[in-house]
Amino acid sequence: MLNLRPSDSGRMTRDASAPTSAPHLWAIASGKGGVGKSVVSTNFSVSLAGRGHSVALLDLDLGCANLHTMLGVSGGKSGLSRLIEKETDTLTDALVPTGIEGLRLLTGDQAGPGMANMSYAHKHLILRQARRLDVEHVVLDLGAGTAFNVLDFFLGADTGIVVVVPEPTSIENTYEFLLAAFLRSLRSITRRGIVREAIDKVIATHRGRLPAPRDLLEAVVAVDAQAGVLLWERFEGFSANLIVNRVRNSLHHELGPQIVRDAHKHFGASLHYSGTIVSDDCVVSGVVARRPVIHQFPGSSFTRDLEAVTSSLLAPEQIVEPTPIRGHIASEAASVEPTEVSIDLTSPGASLRRRREALGLTLPECEMQTRIRCLSSIENEDFDTLPPEQYLRAFVAQYALLLGIDEAAALAAAFADRAGAASQGQPPMQSKDEPAHAPKPKPESDSRARPRPPHDKASHRRRRRSARERSVRRRPF
Repeated sequence: MLNLRPSDSGRMTRDASAPTSAPHLWAIASGKGGVGKSVVSTNFSVSLAGRGHSVALLDLDLGCANLHTMLGVSGGKSGLSRLIEKETDTLTDALVPTGIEGLRLLTGDQAGPGMANMSYAHKHLILRQARRLDVEHVVLDLGAGTAFNVLDFFLGADTGIVVVVPEPTSIENTYEFLLAAFLRSLRSITRRGIVREAIDKVIATHRGRLPAPRDLLEAVVAVDAQAGVLLWERFEGFSANLIVNRVRNSLHHELGPQIVRDAHKHFGASLHYSGTIVSDDCVVSGVVARRPVIHQFPGSSFTRDLEAVTSSLLAPEQIVEPTPIRGHIASEAASVEPTEVSIDLTSPGASLRRRREALGLTLPECEMQTRIRCLSSIENEDFDTLPPEQYLRAFVAQYALLLGIDEAAALAAAFADRAGAASQGQPPMQSKDEPAHAPKPKPESDSRARPRPPHDKASHRRRRRSARERSVRRRPF
């Protein structure tokens, strides 16, 4: 097991004062807020307790604590504040029952505003006392982002878990969090003389900038082989687990392995993919009812996936089989992978429809996920009933992303071009899905118009000669 006290090799070392049967510490964090991290922390703890383990859940989302609400625990002064202000001697005394057998909670509600800027001594106190708790598991629910409080608790745990959702902002912030945690984990080894000197030389050759982690390691090895070995040991000691939450279609299952590959490629981080959790409306209902989802809805797809993720975390070698996805609803009948659908930029609306049908989704399901009520008009390219172009482009791109289409931006641009051409009265480019129609007849002109004679050279010369003759006859002389 690992703890906060840094060492020269690996990530952390065991505190000698900790009991030999110290609990396993799990830290759950995220790069971005609003990804369901607290929901995962709460239900993961309940799942552990339901398997017969004794669990302590610590609400360390400093300044935004809400686990007491999700568990239906009454308010009052937070146990965290009582511990920091020395109103209670030990962390054990600060824990409160949750009504769930085997699970106790350290509440963070009504914590003072200064609690978000916790000192290193207080962080060390919490982690040290957490390892002395008479439980098998301690779950730390951390805040979002890359603040030092979050990173230090994350690195102080035995197992760090990062929650991500299949959205561009969350994915980007996840990479930033992993990189920040990785660099933070290097701080103890970089204080050593030979490593510090080697890194200073590397930074000097890079114009004062710290290169990417893998480039940094190679450059340090070139400067000082011994320093490179010490740095490499710390590289090897960093690891984390990844959970993809709110999965809406089968393509989102590919996100977790992709992040794992990218993280290893760019900065050598060792990530473990622990599985996915399907997007399920019962989560909101559980939060409103102030009860854990796996108790309120034991047969839901969220519960099945959460239990599978828990099994994967307890036995990392186990392969997690994801719940089949049909839109946002799990369906046993939707386990067949959709056939590949080609994207035709000359018929973006039809391409979106074919992709949706291949995934087995209905329009109401997609409308509920995107909150866009004109998807039918988009698929049928009914431009007269669609919103202005500045909104339409965003709507089409969002719909394409929901369906897992890589060419979302190009598809949205093509759709906007067709809509613009239609608004100017120009016929859009005919797609392969549209039947060929005869050109529309031009509107009839007024009665004064005369049909134009056929345009050929002989008739043109006759008209000119006839005009000259009429002119000569009109002359008086």
